[in-house]
Amino acid sequence: MRSTAAASTARRWRCSRKSQATSPSRSTTSRRKERLNYLTYHNTLTRLANRTLFVDRLAQHMAGAGRAGGKLALLLLDPVGFKFVNAALGRHTGDEVLREIGERLERTFDAALLSRTGADQFAVIVPRLANEEEAVRAYERIAAACFREPFAAGGQMTVLEARGGIAVYPRDGASVEALHQSAETALAEAKKRGDRYRLFDPRSGESVRNRLALEADLRRALENRELRLYYQPKVDLRTRTLTGAEALMRWQSPQRGLVPPADFIPLLEETHLILRAGTWAIGQAADDAQAMAGAGFPGLRIAVNVSAVQLREPDFAAAAARAASSGPGPRAIELEITESVAMEDPRAVLAKLEALRAAGFSLAIDDFGTGYSSLAYLARIPAQSVKIDRAFVSAMLEDAKSAELVRAVVSLARSLGMRSVAEGVETEAQARFLAQAGCDEMQGHLVSKPLPLDEFIAFAARGNRAQGPLPGR
Repeated sequence: MRSTAAASTARRWRCSRKSQATSPSRSTTSRRKERLNYLTYHNTLTRLANRTLFVDRLAQHMAGAGRAGGKLALLLLDPVGFKFVNAALGRHTGDEVLREIGERLERTFDAALLSRTGADQFAVIVPRLANEEEAVRAYERIAAACFREPFAAGGQMTVLEARGGIAVYPRDGASVEALHQSAETALAEAKKRGDRYRLFDPRSGESVRNRLALEADLRRALENRELRLYYQPKVDLRTRTLTGAEALMRWQSPQRGLVPPADFIPLLEETHLILRAGTWAIGQAADDAQAMAGAGFPGLRIAVNVSAVQLREPDFAAAAARAASSGPGPRAIELEITESVAMEDPRAVLAKLEALRAAGFSLAIDDFGTGYSSLAYLARIPAQSVKIDRAFVSAMLEDAKSAELVRAVVSLARSLGMRSVAEGVETEAQARFLAQAGCDEMQGHLVSKPLPLDEFIAFAARGNRAQGPLPGR
């Protein structure tokens, strides 16, 4: 079999390295051929078996277990946070971490049972398995040995965690492909739930297949321009006149219809497709601001949400400025950053927010009151608006603490020279309370649901013709 040939080649290469000094007659061509064969079946960075060799080895172990009526386990390990190491510290540092993971694996388990099967994924065969608890113990031992200690890379200590997927032969798959797919499904479930590991559960297979189908459709949606922006009006609480809108992403799928944001926005972020979708949203909002101005409504501020994934990009400020270069440009766009995102890496985030302000964008702190930012840090953020989270707005008439928090946020915003905006306002009683508290603006279903561009312009026109407060919805 090919695996036997591959293993033999690997042994000959290791032996040849030891015997080169005592075998001067060995031809250079022969050594090069053996080296080439070795590289064909091994990952050069970690020196572990590559996917090709590992698949052959797994097939042999499965065949042996099948003949003996035994079991084995396939473990997949994925270091959580590795993509951030690559992005923040560079690919060279990422390679150092991967190399160290490979070395730690070899110190823990037989190298013939190990592989680097993906960019940041490792696989382990656990042969002669007595029960699934033994597979779990093997995974825990490997994860502890590989990830308990931090990695010294790029001149600093980096801490990573592992997520694992475990599949057992023959229960979870009778072929290499089926067993590997089961382990992949278990790994995806572990990542989704934030668990250290997951054993394959046939019931989760359908969920993962649905997610993969949704991801494939979402990628096509980006190519086919199926995403849309809807606009929820924001109004001055005192005069009820239109001040701007929040742009909210919607997906109009030919097959699925209008897909709820909760079904696809998290997937955009998880797959990093939000980088494309978010850049598109900024550019589309700038174009739509131009259309609003052309319809007789210049100067409206259009708010666009920014995710943590986008803000981690080193060149995000420049990319956002390029996207918003049409129409009125960045000055028409207000970028909303949640309080928790602003606190993720305060120094780095602050530098990027200052770059966005320098590019002409306005900034808003979204969902304020749900995070743990210090007042000193908040005072340094170059934001123009603070948005009060809808959870406090919905509770403030019945809950004294929520009411006091709303008043405190409004007062704090005013003292810092920022405008306060209340989200999720649904009743006139809430609007009156907010106005009495001194809140500047509101948005919510009391004013209007999110609207497509043409309906938003029609909504604005009705209020403009009335020469008074905009109609509630």
